[in-house]
Amino acid sequence: MYHPTKNFQIYQIFAANTNLGKTIFSTGLCRSSASKFKNLKKINNNNNNNNTNINTNINTKINTNINTKINNNNLNPNLNINTNVNHKTYYLKPIQTGYSESSDENFISCFLNSEMIVKTTTLFKYEKPLSPHLAVDKSLIPKDDDVLLATKNHITECAIDASLGGGTLFLETAGGVASPTMSGTLQSEFYRPLRLPTILIGDSNLGGISTTISSFESLRLRGYDIPIILLFDNSQYKNHTFLQNYFQKNFLNQNNNNGINNISIKTIPSPPPPPPSLNHSLNKNVDILQLKKYFGELDGEFNNILEILENWHNEKFNRLNEMAECSKDVVWWPFTQYEKIDKVNVIDSAYNDFMVIYDNDQKNQGGKKSKNDGIMKEMFDASSSWWTQGLGHGSSKLSLSASYAAGRYGHVLFPECIHEPALSLSQTLLKTVGNNWATRVFFSDNGSTAVEVALKMALQSACKRYFNDQDDEFQKIKILGLYGSYHGDTIGAMDACYPNPFNKLVTWYEPRGKWFQPPRILLKNNVYNLQIPFSNQTIQYPSLSSIFSPERSISDPVSLIYKNHIKETITNYIIEGNKFGALLFEPIVMGAGGMIFVDPLFQKLLVEFVREWDGWIKYWGDNRNYEKNDNDWKGLPIIFDEVFTGFWRLGQLSGANALGVKPDIATYAKLLTGGLIPLAVTLTSTSIFSTFLGKSKVDSLLHGHSYTAHPIGCMVANTSLEEYENLIKVSNDWKIGRENWNVNKENQFWSYSSEISSTIINQLSNNSDDISILARPLGNVIYLMTSMISNIESIRKMEEKILNCLNKNL
Repeated sequence: MYHPTKNFQIYQIFAANTNLGKTIFSTGLCRSSASKFKNLKKINNNNNNNNTNINTNINTKINTNINTKINNNNLNPNLNINTNVNHKTYYLKPIQTGYSESSDENFISCFLNSEMIVKTTTLFKYEKPLSPHLAVDKSLIPKDDDVLLATKNHITECAIDASLGGGTLFLETAGGVASPTMSGTLQSEFYRPLRLPTILIGDSNLGGISTTISSFESLRLRGYDIPIILLFDNSQYKNHTFLQNYFQKNFLNQNNNNGINNISIKTIPSPPPPPPSLNHSLNKNVDILQLKKYFGELDGEFNNILEILENWHNEKFNRLNEMAECSKDVVWWPFTQYEKIDKVNVIDSAYNDFMVIYDNDQKNQGGKKSKNDGIMKEMFDASSSWWTQGLGHGSSKLSLSASYAAGRYGHVLFPECIHEPALSLSQTLLKTVGNNWATRVFFSDNGSTAVEVALKMALQSACKRYFNDQDDEFQKIKILGLYGSYHGDTIGAMDACYPNPFNKLVTWYEPRGKWFQPPRILLKNNVYNLQIPFSNQTIQYPSLSSIFSPERSISDPVSLIYKNHIKETITNYIIEGNKFGALLFEPIVMGAGGMIFVDPLFQKLLVEFVREWDGWIKYWGDNRNYEKNDNDWKGLPIIFDEVFTGFWRLGQLSGANALGVKPDIATYAKLLTGGLIPLAVTLTSTSIFSTFLGKSKVDSLLHGHSYTAHPIGCMVANTSLEEYENLIKVSNDWKIGRENWNVNKENQFWSYSSEISSTIINQLSNNSDDISILARPLGNVIYLMTSMISNIESIRKMEEKILNCLNKNL
């Protein structure tokens, strides 16, 4: 438990630059906290030695069950920290350079009064008084994960230590906001997984307004809460006066929730000249005495600062405690039956694959549940937030891209206009997912509307070739698709699907298609089973690669079964009088339909038949009055709904790549923007585009929305696609994942009854072991989805937990 609780406050201290007095402010805050909550029962033993240095080595074994340990300790956030004499104070310096001549924890210990008990700790110490990336021995650079884990571990130990009466911990960073760690990672980036409430030490010197505001924006951009900015009073430059006006104008909001997002600006007098290194303190007693006097005179100022922090802390947790119930009264959630809401997940923040969820369903010391006994719990986002997360939550690269586009453009009109993000994205898409088939990119806002656009493109093209638009039958054009498909919640996208729970109760829904029962692939007991519904056969395959083998169309006996079934079915549909304008399906995986894995050979042969069959012209004729060429779409326009499968979801650039077939039209969304912002595109060929060329505006594609090709989304999408390419080239986890795709594990079993799905969901979410999983079912299907940045360790932990849950319930 390294996140704050109501009873355990944590603040990290950043500065706008080096030498701005972080340790001065840390000392004052520690003194105030230790004095305000001092233990009246003084124990004259070794506990009075508050220099509890921990010389952490990166090879130190970390207690991986630390979360379990903290949960089993009866933290009681209901205790009144303003009067609790057992409240403890901690100071943590994860990275210290210039040690031991310059030791911030020793400085703090030196200026504490005898009755003040502060447990101080330094984790990683380096002798050279340089930036950490320069001070470290190049052959012994610790990994960021090891440094962060040591930091988390120590915070957790402090939380356990303070479980009786609560506590306050101050974590002091090294250097400035953008100063690097030993590995070179910026500290603002390095500490982001913790997202601790931040005290920013501003710069009171000439130029300090700029560095302070820039540092604030750098932290804010990464999602840090900054309740207060502290700086020294400088009567010459009066930076604090400008900063107070600036932040009051731009960030003070009287209408927000109890001022949680408001930012306070406080100053203290500058200290006397700092004492020299403590190694020479015997010769500098006068300076030390002056500084002790300075701190003593400022205890009242720091008490006021601490009170501001406590009020902010309490207001935040009060808000967290009420959010679940308040939301039930004002929010209308999608796909949610309000009569059956069991629990509302209050999301405080998210980073990479994990969401930090406030859980107030805890028991206090009396064994009773209390709304105030909440803790922050990290949970793996196993739905990838409805399949959107490609680069994880809280990506600073995506945030920077979004901010740049917002600052440069805001939003601008798109029809007959162009801006660099949209042009660059269009060119990139045509070179990647649209390579060698697409020539045009149409922008929309989400996957469902992208499908609507695709249907308009396809149906208009088919009608122009085969049917008279004055004919009554023109309004009865249907699509060919797959049973179990789902393409979105707008009317046209729903009509393109067989009746299902998503659409059958919608008043205007009218099924406008004919749907094949698709052969599906199931993995059970280490064997890939191909179930063919129209022949009542089940055929087994030894590996996934054998299913995707291009030789199957020639050597696999099911190829002939598929061809005969497809031909017979479509012929019968046409004889019955049906008229079709498109073939629409999701390549390989039908996502929202229940994560149905369709035999790629069936889809490939279906596309080939639709394109090659001469029955379309035989039964309907051909209205083309121009010279036909090989680039014309053939048979029916083929639409691939790649909203789910596009951009490496299946380990390849697109579902079309995995299928080995190119569409005439394809839709993309979800991973397009890395999971940050809505944006969708529909790609198509010149042949389809030409359908809409004419002399009248009504001949054009009449579809659009106000935020078409919004620069922010386009800019973020460009960055996302670049990051995907980089991951493929350099990510070791990607390489390992690909190598293990066909590795069979013992006792694999992926089938269960729907009656136990809710039980499994609940068991996955508990935090009694190494990982908690936030999963969301699709009907009777529980699915777990990782992002492109998921690490192998987290995946293996999830797999183990899933298997344990299944073994308990099956």
